[in-house]
Amino acid sequence: MNFYEQLGLERVEDPKVRSGYNETTFAFGPTALTVPPDFIAGVSSFASYGGHVSIRLRAKVVQPGEPIPFYDPGTAIDFLQFGVLSLRLSKLVATGGTILSSYGFVEILSPDGLKHRIVVGRRRDPFMMVAVKTRDVKKDAQSLAAVGFREEKYPIARPTEDSPFEPPQPKKSVYMGFDGESPGILLVPAARGADLVAGTLVEGIDLAVDTATREESELRVSGVPMRLRGEA
Repeated sequence: MNFYEQLGLERVEDPKVRSGYNETTFAFGPTALTVPPDFIAGVSSFASYGGHVSIRLRAKVVQPGEPIPFYDPGTAIDFLQFGVLSLRLSKLVATGGTILSSYGFVEILSPDGLKHRIVVGRRRDPFMMVAVKTRDVKKDAQSLAAVGFREEKYPIARPTEDSPFEPPQPKKSVYMGFDGESPGILLVPAARGADLVAGTLVEGIDLAVDTATREESELRVSGVPMRLRGEA
């Protein structure tokens, strides 16, 4: 939790216990798919606009004497990418993060071993994408397109393209989004012979949809569940 708080996310729901798990939900702003009544276009910041991606952290409630469970990050999720206005790297390290590189942009492992890419820049929602490795980019892109995604230009957080402070798009990868602004899914070709395991750390990716125009459904990319559900 401290790692994401230092990254700039805030708790948007009170912690709760559900089905034997402690749950805490974080986001960079309001998550409802409606514009907040106090939002004023051209005056309010993007942070107060609706529709932000949320990250729900779940941990099994451990009784005295029970072993602490290990959550495997697996190999299917390549990284999560963020574009934030400011970054204090030392704060992330203090929470248990491990720096992989910090030239131009930052690659860092969260305390539980999940890789994050962080760019200092500006986005409507600082959560930019989830990168998933796949053995068949074309097939998985078609599966995502069938439930409403579309291939889009690779997003950036800096004002100009080809900035040394922004990671280049991985070779032969395909970025799938919804509207050119919302966070999306990056399909990254897996190395030949790579063992792709979904792991137990990331339970899945939930997408809120308007069921009047798009049916609820679920698909998997390299074993990672992606669920389209009606807006709550």
